[in-house]
Amino acid sequence: MNNPFITKKSINRIYRPIQKNLYSHKFFEDLSTGFSFILSEKNEKNDFFAFEPSGCVAERLLGRKNYHDFNARIEQTINMVMYSLLAYGRAHIYLQPQYVSQVLDEDKKMPTDKIFSTLDIVEIKGRIKRKIGNRCIFYCKEFNGEITERELSADGLISLYIKELGYSKKYFPNLLKKLGKCEVIDLRLMYDEQVKGYDYLIHSKKKRCIFLKKTKSIGWTFGNNDLSDSYILYRKILQDKFKIKALEYILNKINEGLSICIHNEDPGKLIAHIRKLNYDDIWRQYLFGEITATKLTNILFKKY
Repeated sequence: MNNPFITKKSINRIYRPIQKNLYSHKFFEDLSTGFSFILSEKNEKNDFFAFEPSGCVAERLLGRKNYHDFNARIEQTINMVMYSLLAYGRAHIYLQPQYVSQVLDEDKKMPTDKIFSTLDIVEIKGRIKRKIGNRCIFYCKEFNGEITERELSADGLISLYIKELGYSKKYFPNLLKKLGKCEVIDLRLMYDEQVKGYDYLIHSKKKRCIFLKKTKSIGWTFGNNDLSDSYILYRKILQDKFKIKALEYILNKINEGLSICIHNEDPGKLIAHIRKLNYDDIWRQYLFGEITATKLTNILFKKY
């Protein structure tokens, strides 16, 4: 028999609140949002997210009313999934390919079940309890914090793990903890003149070097002031490449799920119109003086 207390405790352990510090809010804002704004062409006529080919089964099932609503819905889901990957090391997406509703049978004058084809792509938090055939029992963490037990289609449940992007489960929470130690605002040290040997400028410079070293792998562009043009541009490239890699991973997982849960030989796939930049090549051009810092800045920060 399931113990609700133990279940809730295990779910809350998975979704343990992230330790907040000076950097945490901006960190998640920069790395888990803004995909269409940062990665699309400035004057791109096509919407950032789309189904390919146009009019495919997946697109029709989604039943979108217009491109703007469609893009907003998809990006919101991807933002939430990306946040969960960074914060908790895992995420779940549920593709609901159909639902059942009761309608009145005109001949028999009585309610009967009717299957309506549809499609929804949403993030759900929780964990799998068990699988039974093509169904699975899923402990779902609702928005109000309550834990509910839901029966889902196993074909429509997609699990994503940050380790598949090359990072350990707690890499980013631990990174934020380390960044928290890089805060240089310490009023006691700043105003206590009795602290011998303390120099605020030297202290802040050391902390700044640690911050840059810890965020080098993802190239986080936050707080790039006072850095050289080359280093700012290099970190921008690293951050763009990280976001592209993560976005392509999420889209590939969604498309794998679509191919399984939609029983059609060619259901179509979800794509993103990412601007076509060869980051390694343009960085090489910059290093060899073939393009200037101004030219590279215009390329990388075209959206701004």
